[in-house]
Amino acid sequence: MNRISVKVLMILALMASLFVLAQDAKDDKTIKILMIGNSYSESVLSYFPEMVKNDGTINMRLRQAYIGGCTIERHLKEYDKAKANPKHRPYTTNLELPGAPKTKAGKWKANLPEMLADGTWDIVTIQQGSSHSWRPETYQADADRLVSIVREYQPKAEIVVHETWAYRCDSPRLANWKIDQAEMHKRVSSCYKDFASRYKFRLIPVGDAVDIFRKQVDKPFKPMTAEEKAALVYPKLPEEDGDVVGKSFWATKKDSKERELKTDYIHLNKQGRYLQACVWYMYLFGKSGADIKIFPKDMNAETCRTMIKCAEKAIQDNK
Repeated sequence: MNRISVKVLMILALMASLFVLAQDAKDDKTIKILMIGNSYSESVLSYFPEMVKNDGTINMRLRQAYIGGCTIERHLKEYDKAKANPKHRPYTTNLELPGAPKTKAGKWKANLPEMLADGTWDIVTIQQGSSHSWRPETYQADADRLVSIVREYQPKAEIVVHETWAYRCDSPRLANWKIDQAEMHKRVSSCYKDFASRYKFRLIPVGDAVDIFRKQVDKPFKPMTAEEKAALVYPKLPEEDGDVVGKSFWATKKDSKERELKTDYIHLNKQGRYLQACVWYMYLFGKSGADIKIFPKDMNAETCRTMIKCAEKAIQDNK
């Protein structure tokens, strides 16, 4: 074989390699999702990624922009600060960026401009802070501007709205606001649906799934009286079955070694996080309850099936 023939074969081999690489890039179906939110989106990381991984047909890159309790209004304030000073990094994230400082927990600090500018996102989820979620006026100009910012950085990304949920019925905030749990859900659901409809965005109906569970559960949650709580001795905890939101725990007082009982009235508990994962998985990827094969070891199969059914109904009701 002469030198010319060898060169031709080498060129053909190189072209074939480049073609394969191009095809691989073309066939890369990794779905890249960025959640702009707070603790209500951080809980998505509990079971959802494992559920997707176990599916075997979906490649997903899920990253978060997290500030506890963050409202849309604050997202905008932090965005403006970061534009003025790129070193302003108020978010905790699982997205590793060049030059971003690392936290003790193994995550990174970042700002919204650099996270939005990191490659191409297929889906960007947005949500309101829970304390504002039932107030329609907080979804107007602030939400409009956040949408425009996302579209500026990611014009081809689908913006999806993550519907949050009503607090547990014994939350002191409900009493302060002079509304009950049912009224909060009604207002939250209305606000999110109106917002999503205005832009024709898809809405992940987690809040509706939570409400569905509360209405169908055999023994609805019943809070203990103040006297009953006061009588509890560590490590005894209140009976809290009947809701997917809320959890009590014992904490050590800062000024002493004494323990005090504390209650989280607003975040999803273990069952709630599983319910949230079911809604996200089925809604975003067009799956059914039969596709879910993840059953956490610390949850019985019957509980898991109940969460799956509530998620399916919420999705069906929002079609």
